[in-house]
Amino acid sequence: MVKRSIPEILEEIAALLEIKGENPFKSRAYYNAAKVLSSVENLDSLIKEKRLREIRGIGEAISAKIEEYAATGSMAYYEELTKEVPASLLQLLQIPNLGPKKIKVLYDELGITNIGELEYACKENRLSTLFSFGPRHRKRS
Repeated sequence: MVKRSIPEILEEIAALLEIKGENPFKSRAYYNAAKVLSSVENLDSLIKEKRLREIRGIGEAISAKIEEYAATGSMAYYEELTKEVPASLLQLLQIPNLGPKKIKVLYDELGITNIGELEYACKENRLSTLFSFGPRHRKRS
C-alpha cells in the first residue's frame, strides 16, 4: 500500500508547487522522486531501515516527509499545500494538454477553479488572450 501511495502523493506535491508558482527545481525534485520510487521494489523495507537517501534523487527533506507519512499515515507538508491550493485545480490536470503551469495562468488571470468555469470561459473565448493559450499552442492535426 505504501509503495503505491507515496509516489502519487509526491507527484501531487510537485503539481501543487507548480500551481503555486514555487521554485521549479523544487517541484522537479518531487516529480523525480515520485518517478524513482514508483520503480523501487523494496520501498517499505527501505523506509523502515531509514535507507531512502541511498536512492538517487531522494534527499534529506523528501526522505523525512516519506518517513513521516509511513509512520503516521499523513504528511504535514502535503496537508499544508492542499489547504493553500483549491482541490478542484488538481481535477483540471485530468484534461489533456493542461498542466500545472497553464492551470496557474487560468487561476491567476481568470480565477478559474474547476472544469465548469473552464468550459464557460472557453465558450466566451476568454482563453485566447492568455499567455500560452493562443493559436500557436494548439496541437496540429
